[in-house]
Amino acid sequence: MSIFPRNTAIKRLNGFLKMIFRTRNVALYLVYKQRLRFFLNSQMGRDRNIAELLKRLRKAK
Repeated sequence: MSIFPRNTAIKRLNGFLKMIFRTRNVALYLVYKQRLRFFLNSQMGRDRNIAELLKRLRKAK
């Protein structure tokens, strides 16, 4: 479903997360949540890495 291979997509999401935490940018966070929702709806969303990502998001709040 995605253009990117699984690792690349996860790396991109992780990089995006780090950018959000560095800048504390609310707008970025909203875009990220949108992308994550789309990502979760895709096949890859069932990957264990995404579960860890979500866990990290909850801790960060």
